[in-house]
Amino acid sequence: DEFNGPEIDESKWSYDIGTGDWGWGNGEQQYYTSNSNNSFIENGHLVIQALLQNYGGANYTSARMVTKNQGDWTYGRIEVRAKLPGGVGTWPAIWMLPTEYVYGGWPSSGEIDIMEHVGFEPNVIHGTAHTEVYNWFNGAPPPGGTIYINDALTSFHNYSLEWNEDYLKWYVDDVHYFTYVNDQTGNYATWPFDQHFHLLLNIAIGGTWGGQQGIDNSIFPVRLEVDYVRVYQPDETASVTVTHSEGWNLVGLPVNVTDGSLTEIYPDATGGTLYSYDGTYVDEDTLIPGEGYWLHFQDAGTTTMGDTPINSITMTLTEGWNLISGISTFVSIENILDPLGIVIEGTLYGFEGSYEDAYSIEPGKGYWINASADGYITISSGGSAKTISTFKDRTEKANKLSFNGSDLYFGVSIPEEEMLSYQLPPKPPAGAFDVRFADNMKVAENSGTIEIMNNTDKLTISCTINIDAGEHMKWVLTSDEGKEYELNGSGEIVVNGDVTGFTLNKVQGVPLTYSVSQNYPNPFNPKTSIRYEIPAENFVTISVYNIMGQKVTDLVHEIRPAGYHHTTWNSTNMHGEPVSSGIYIYTVTAGNYRADKKMVLMK
Repeated sequence: DEFNGPEIDESKWSYDIGTGDWGWGNGEQQYYTSNSNNSFIENGHLVIQALLQNYGGANYTSARMVTKNQGDWTYGRIEVRAKLPGGVGTWPAIWMLPTEYVYGGWPSSGEIDIMEHVGFEPNVIHGTAHTEVYNWFNGAPPPGGTIYINDALTSFHNYSLEWNEDYLKWYVDDVHYFTYVNDQTGNYATWPFDQHFHLLLNIAIGGTWGGQQGIDNSIFPVRLEVDYVRVYQPDETASVTVTHSEGWNLVGLPVNVTDGSLTEIYPDATGGTLYSYDGTYVDEDTLIPGEGYWLHFQDAGTTTMGDTPINSITMTLTEGWNLISGISTFVSIENILDPLGIVIEGTLYGFEGSYEDAYSIEPGKGYWINASADGYITISSGGSAKTISTFKDRTEKANKLSFNGSDLYFGVSIPEEEMLSYQLPPKPPAGAFDVRFADNMKVAENSGTIEIMNNTDKLTISCTINIDAGEHMKWVLTSDEGKEYELNGSGEIVVNGDVTGFTLNKVQGVPLTYSVSQNYPNPFNPKTSIRYEIPAENFVTISVYNIMGQKVTDLVHEIRPAGYHHTTWNSTNMHGEPVSSGIYIYTVTAGNYRADKKMVLMK
């Protein structure tokens, strides 16, 4: 519907009327009407208008327009160009519900939110899927994504959903920001999206989400303006749009074509930069389905290619790292068929500015995968799930160092038989960013050399310390220029210049100040321990006095290095004779520092 006529086309649109059950299930405050002041055509746009108006027992009116039994689809691309209302208390939505609730009432039969916006978070766009397993009221939270745009309330934007049997993909202005992948289990509880759905457009007021910060009555009237609603259905050919970033990308060929030359498939790429991998990088000028490649682009953008779809592909892997690509649709990692069990757990990597773990294979993207032996795998849109993995990621509770968003881990021990699961792929071509421990690892236990391919003039390093270095120990990061950074808790370090490496070590810590602990145990018989800390080498004296101020003995009387120390007293005097029960004073001096504490000997 382009909304070019003088009135709303009732052959395409109908209305939900009233307040619904408990505010349409969300505690909303509006009364939905079909009145002409709540929905109308103006200047080639559909306008849904919410008003501060007493009506039907509610304080607000609005419209909820639906295409049920007039526009119902299974799969396709849904694109709605709209300008959103603003103000605290508004909750506009562009969304889809099942036409026939084949799998049961909400949420069993699913819900697809193409666009949701709440007024107290201006310009934050949400896209969400709801299923029986994934919903706010039963089980895990619904999967979803968010994207920020500067002017959602003042300008029109395209809010789009791509939907097929393998995935749901959300876009704003063709910028992809979230994907929900079919787990291919055939279970409607996680994938009810194989039935007819219809479209809804509405502005809700208040409710469990939109009303979390109240309703500002000064904002009314508010309007959701829609330029057009377009639904595209798939044809017999596959059309795949591949996004690429500026610089190096991992790419593939997701469709069967008659001409797989680089200039035909990726005409915007930098010439002479297509590389496959066969133990080393190899120059190429033609792409082959199933193979993965490095490719350089001068600018970020998209490439659209179309021809015969690839629904399944079997590829040969050699022992070690392999560059692969997928088919014309998304495939979850769980549905890669690996009959020989050669894929090493945890070793599927994509590249988005740096290496990152991948959990699905996206059409047109390239990926690294590590094999324990020669063999083959099959990637298919209807692939059978492999054996459920028993792999446990031992980095989940490890310390983390993030270099410009690329993560390394330390502080945990990895069993020898699992080490290959924590190995990184070969380094990318020169000019890309990369960070890793020596020996191509992404994890170290206590120390390691960190190698960096740095393509920026500023390196931002963030750390999260979950595992302490141990008593009197500390984690220290040292740059190749010799500058040291102590790692504590969480924080951020910014390093300027061309840094190519660091070393990570667990070292003996040095106290920052003088301090003396209370002796332990206290009271005691016959021994007690006194701990003390000195930040620099100094002459230390620790003496014990009785309650009359008479010296009983010296426990320490010598130069001590900076660090953490302790001494013990066995309740004897300077002649080695036992002393009687009572209160004693111990004094500690080191340079200008002095401390006095009481202790009690009980026999």
